[in-house]
Amino acid sequence: MNRFSLDAGMARFSKTQRDSLFEAVLAHDDIYDNPHLPDVIPLARNRDELADTFFIVAKLFLELDSMGLARSFLDEMVRDPQRGAKEIQTLKHPRARFKHTQFTIHVCDTRHRYPRLLHGVTVMMGEIQDALKHDAYPRAVRLGTWARRALGPMGQRWMVRELRAFRPSSHDAYRAHIRWQTGVLEPFLSKPLVTAHDFHAARKVISRLMAHYDNLTLLDPSPERVATARFISTVNGLMGGFHDDLVAQKLAGTLDYHKDGFAIPDHHRLMLAPLLAGFQAATA
Repeated sequence: MNRFSLDAGMARFSKTQRDSLFEAVLAHDDIYDNPHLPDVIPLARNRDELADTFFIVAKLFLELDSMGLARSFLDEMVRDPQRGAKEIQTLKHPRARFKHTQFTIHVCDTRHRYPRLLHGVTVMMGEIQDALKHDAYPRAVRLGTWARRALGPMGQRWMVRELRAFRPSSHDAYRAHIRWQTGVLEPFLSKPLVTAHDFHAARKVISRLMAHYDNLTLLDPSPERVATARFISTVNGLMGGFHDDLVAQKLAGTLDYHKDGFAIPDHHRLMLAPLLAGFQAATA
């Protein structure tokens, strides 16, 4: 039997564990009072633990019918985008699982990249949410039509194939990947001014780390892992709220997402700097 069989791997985890992970996913941008990093940031212990993080996430994604629920919302939204805007929360849960799945694969898979179709649909759903929030209904319908096609029966089968193609990274390659990912923060923090695009790229690093520590704390909620997860959650929440404002300015036509510069907020910088140093030390 294939050591990394998707079905066998998912079967090792309970529904209670699956649902506990989803509660963590929904809280992964909570802002904690006085969060702190441990003296040494804990990483995944070995290749088997990387495989386990993927299997529990795949169980969450597939058993809660993330693809079908997203398609159902889009079917209704394309017919009546104003109603879709009122019921946008219906998309929140399946989209959260899409994002969490692609982030987990990026960190843990041997290729360290997003599956192509899964990523494309995730991006479209995010842009649909932004369009609906800001009453850009024609754009929402246009993107929704494309996303519905991608989530048809053939697309859903293809995404399951993308999941079945998962193979866990070696531990050395995983450590190198984490070091490279967090290294993106160094030039970001060195700039006196950044663009919204720069900010979003840095925030994606934080979001991928957040997904990873949601998974690691489910497998083993050690004090060090919990502290790391709470620190990253706070950074994720601060950056997410700020980025929402940037997107609103972009859609209002008052911000050029790729050209207009601004200073990184001080409280963001004060948390990103020790996070970068901690991961660089942990992966040295």
